[in-house]
Amino acid sequence: MGGNWGMGRRLDNDGGASLVEMALLAPFLVLLVLGIVESSWLLARSLDVAGAAREAGRLASIDHGDEDAIRAAVCAGMDQPAGATISLSGAGSGLGGDVVATASQSVGTLTGFLDPFFSPPVPLIRSTTFVLEQPTVTWHDVADSPC
Repeated sequence: MGGNWGMGRRLDNDGGASLVEMALLAPFLVLLVLGIVESSWLLARSLDVAGAAREAGRLASIDHGDEDAIRAAVCAGMDQPAGATISLSGAGSGLGGDVVATASQSVGTLTGFLDPFFSPPVPLIRSTTFVLEQPTVTWHDVADSPC
C-alpha cells in the first residue's frame, strides 16, 4: 500500500492540446517554407542573370568574337536562358575604353506564393563594366539580343 500507485500512469491527457497547437502552427510553418523556396528561386535566377552579364562583359573585353558568338557563349552558360537578352556597348571605345554588358530576363515565380508581393514576371536586369583589352574588336554594339 505504498505511495507509488500513480507512477507510470499518465494522469492528464495532453494529446488534444498538442493537436490543437499543431493545427494552429502548421499554416505558418507551410508559409515559411514556401517563402524560403520562392525567395531562393528568385535569388538563383538573379545570380544567373548577374553571371551572364559578367561573362558577356569579359568575353567582349577580350574580343571573343562577333556579337553572335558572345551571345551564344553567354546563353550556353546560363542555367535557364529562355527569355534572356544580352546588350553590349563600347565597341568603338578603343583600347582601355569601357565595355558595358547588360543581361536581363523576366522570370515567373516558382510556387506563386509571392505573387501578391511581386507581380510576375519579375524583371531581373544586371549590368557590368569591363576595360577593353584589344585595340579593335570584331563585335558591334547590340541592344537586347535574345538568347
